Amino acid sequence: MPEWSIQRRFPRYVVHLLCLYQIANRTGHGYQAGWTLELSEGGACLELGEQLHPSTPLHLRLQADTETIDIEAQIIWAGEPGLPGGILHGVAFTRVAPRHLQILRDLLRVPRSDRRGEIRLPLTLPVTCHHHSQNGTVIRGRTGDISRDGLLLLLPEVLEPGTALEITLHTAKEPLTIQGKIIWTEPLELWTRGEPIAHGFQLSSSGWSIPLVRALFLQNPGEISHQPPSSGEK
Repeated sequence: MPEWSIQRRFPRYVVHLLCLYQIANRTGHGYQAGWTLELSEGGACLELGEQLHPSTPLHLRLQADTETIDIEAQIIWAGEPGLPGGILHGVAFTRVAPRHLQILRDLLRVPRSDRRGEIRLPLTLPVTCHHHSQNGTVIRGRTGDISRDGLLLLLPEVLEPGTALEITLHTAKEPLTIQGKIIWTEPLELWTRGEPIAHGFQLSSSGWSIPLVRALFLQNPGEISHQPPSSGEK
């Protein structure tokens, strides 16, 4: 990774926030999505799904729990495409409104032991889950939240850790299909009868989290559908 020298005067922290970005001088394109990997008051290391040229101006929107931070920024360096994962970019912040700068400072000033590197955001979408090892078996459920590496799945039955799944997120815009596996299951002694069972779902190493955030729930929360399409699934 190139040295982030332009921001040496600011302490850097590992913080994974959902990041929406828009190239400032490109018309006809909405916000695209990525994640922060490191964050400071003066800039960030971003993981994006496309390679942008140095000096490209950006409008950034960072989602920190319930707060949104709007920032003007500029690309300083860009890494080479590679898998797995997105393309790393270093950005310098060029303009941050005082209120949003304070939100950012408050986020970064949380004691290191309490700061969550992996931010989880609420996201409720209907899903269908397909077992890799059981052709035709479909389980319907919903998501509870989203992080850079996966989802909280709420399902009507228990799936063992290690179970490989292909899941489809049903949004108003389009269905989004991703691969991964169950990595933990809610202990049954904590389960409330009649309620869905919580599962941790991790993306496969060959995929990346852009399909998760393409739901664009930050921009169009009212457009998320509440029922999966009818396609004859059991």
